[in-house]
Amino acid sequence: MKYNALLFFLFWSGSVWAQQPNIIFITIDDLNDYVEGFDGHPQTET
Repeated sequence: MKYNALLFFLFWSGSVWAQQPNIIFITIDDLNDYVEGFDGHPQTET
């Protein structure tokens, strides 16, 4: 019974995914208060 349910779910999920368009969301987080890197910051060790 578990095997049949697993197979059903795998086939069902594959058919649902095939109907949806391929969309990729690319997110970029730039919430810093500075633009440059740590060039010359006294707490960085380079």
